[in-house]
Amino acid sequence: MDDIIYEAALLQSKNSDHHGSHTTQASVDCSTLELREGRAGVTASPPAHPVFIVPGIAGSGLMASAQGASLPFCSPSPVDYPVPFRLWASISLVRPPQSHQLCWLDMMQLNVDATGEKYESKEGLVVEVDSFGGAHGFDYLDYYYNERFGVPGTAYFHETLRTLYANGYQEGQSLVGIPYDWRFPPWQMDFRRLKKEIETHVEAMGGAKADLLVHSLGSLVCNYFLNKVVTQEWKNKYINSYTLVAPATGGSFKAIKAILTGYNDPVDLTFWNFLDISLIPTGILRELARSFGSIYTLLPDINLYGKDHVVIRQLLSKGGGAPLSVALSGAAEEKPSPAAAPGAFRNLELRRLERQPTAEDEEEADSVTAAQRETVREQRVQQETEKMIQQHLRQLERHASESQRKVDVLKGLAGAADVEEIVYTLGNWTVLLDPELRTRANAALQHMEGVLQDPGVPTRCIWSVFAFPSTDISYIYTGNDLSRKPVPVLDVGDDTVPLRSLSVCAGWSSTFEVKTFKNLDHMFIFADGGFNSYIQLAFSSEPSRPHG
Repeated sequence: MDDIIYEAALLQSKNSDHHGSHTTQASVDCSTLELREGRAGVTASPPAHPVFIVPGIAGSGLMASAQGASLPFCSPSPVDYPVPFRLWASISLVRPPQSHQLCWLDMMQLNVDATGEKYESKEGLVVEVDSFGGAHGFDYLDYYYNERFGVPGTAYFHETLRTLYANGYQEGQSLVGIPYDWRFPPWQMDFRRLKKEIETHVEAMGGAKADLLVHSLGSLVCNYFLNKVVTQEWKNKYINSYTLVAPATGGSFKAIKAILTGYNDPVDLTFWNFLDISLIPTGILRELARSFGSIYTLLPDINLYGKDHVVIRQLLSKGGGAPLSVALSGAAEEKPSPAAAPGAFRNLELRRLERQPTAEDEEEADSVTAAQRETVREQRVQQETEKMIQQHLRQLERHASESQRKVDVLKGLAGAADVEEIVYTLGNWTVLLDPELRTRANAALQHMEGVLQDPGVPTRCIWSVFAFPSTDISYIYTGNDLSRKPVPVLDVGDDTVPLRSLSVCAGWSSTFEVKTFKNLDHMFIFADGGFNSYIQLAFSSEPSRPHG
């Protein structure tokens, strides 16, 4: 087996106490178990309905194993590694040197057939989700100490899960996780498994219908399920409510940039900050994104925005003049201050991940109770998450200000006699793609037709927007080279999804409640106290329900 995969898997399993599983089942101490069972000092009535949680893109842990896998960037010979290791998200695999990053890319990348409809993992590589039915796969995205403790910077649904546990939900019983391989498009999801899971738990709770709680790409996955897979009769029998959080129902323009250019800027993809994604070349990330069916699914919906919505402007110098990028050289570059650099926290976590426990650590661990250790861990998670949120907000404000400055400069150049402007809209931008990529985009367009329709179940919409334009709605390229980072044109949104896409669900006749927040990031919304207070009320034992 190749040294790169072996080193990464060994690093993931370091410091094992021999009580946990190296695969997908986490070992937890008593205080955590009590919290998951709805105890932890909180007396709560049993929930009236089971809740099913469907994460967003990059929001489900992925575990991999290999048997004769052809992974040339990992090893010149077939790779065999039967013990599952964490493929996503894994600090140990994504950190430099580039040989490690290329091996990770080789394992993450999907093969696509000529029709652009069928995606599959590399031959010999088995990739499965972490803990289907449970919450381990999206509580955190990376773990250390043999999958026991989450890396604080990768907390995802963590605070919201604690809120639900305090409300009396029990993991695997009344709280059911539906992690999925988010690289694939919805039409390749195992909806039979989801349907069976819902039916089984509804029947186990005496016919109490299911509440669906979904995030981001999860809204497209579930809308596909509700509009294209199950009947209205089935929905009436099994679904009590459908709660969408920061839904990407109408798509995100960042999907266009991912395909054309790639991205490795912290403000481009918030959730990858802890991996220090800025150290990975954009070319590598572009090739990765182009192989994901989910990226084409997230392209802005042409029926929502209209085929004439401008998405790309190319400004070209006529007659061999100076490159237009020179005109932007006077604008201040976006350089995060040391305090805001995402890599600092990532490196701290990497050192902690590699550190062997000492005798002093063992003695200290024996001197405190499990509950005290849990309290200390939770405080650190909250502190580090809040630090990341504030750092990202400062980055985002600088990014928005600098982007607007650059847009103003380029608008001034657009009308110049020696500048040619070429405009592409949602109706024709795919001509910029190679034929095979255009085929994938067209296949997604056909498969996702009708997914924005009212799902026919009682729906609750939740989203947040920043007080300033923060979210990409188009791009300006200065030259023919689309691999060069464009200047984004920003509008209102949550830094990932524009308001028009977020608010699609507000127009459905089945929607019974709309709740909006201010200045909460697309990926960090689950860490917010106000959001979780709302969730606590919405999913209490006696909430306001559309029907029982």
